[in-house]
Amino acid sequence: MNVYASGSGEYNVYDFETCLELPENTNTDFDFATLAIDNPFETATDFKYLKWYPHEETESLRQLYTKRFPYLKSEFSNEPKTKLFYTSYNNYTIYSLDHVNKYNLLTRYVIVVKENGEITNSFIEQEGESTGLIPLNTDYLESSSQFAMKLFKNEPPLIYGLSSESFGCPKLYYLESNYPNIILSCDNRH
Repeated sequence: MNVYASGSGEYNVYDFETCLELPENTNTDFDFATLAIDNPFETATDFKYLKWYPHEETESLRQLYTKRFPYLKSEFSNEPKTKLFYTSYNNYTIYSLDHVNKYNLLTRYVIVVKENGEITNSFIEQEGESTGLIPLNTDYLESSSQFAMKLFKNEPPLIYGLSSESFGCPKLYYLESNYPNIILSCDNRH
């Protein structure tokens, strides 16, 4: 139970903390755990640190992005305002189009594509008062808190560490859109 829960009336998803113990060499400030009748976690997670690589803008990627996000037509070819990156996890390729101004990362457009070309998820993250965009890991493969993993039984893999909520609680996104994102509550008392 989140220490900030009111303790009165009905509880909702924000009142509970969900967690999983990560491998010892994981370089992150957070572990995950949950209280449940049955263990919902995979016993052998397919855990992978993510390293992002720059990607050339191609006509097929431009069409992929403008199909998913029609208002992006004006964003492409507007250097240095957009930077395109990709990473892979099992049979998924994950693209990130990062929109930046002179000093800051402002918006991240993410598209997840299976090896058969099917778009399985897409989402937008924006820098703001309650959300912070975490820079993509482009330099060090095993010193990052960005990773993908198969976390729950009978569910698709998740990606972790692209953005964080207020006070530094990272989000978890499924690589398949028919599952809701997982809200993490973290004990950040200081």
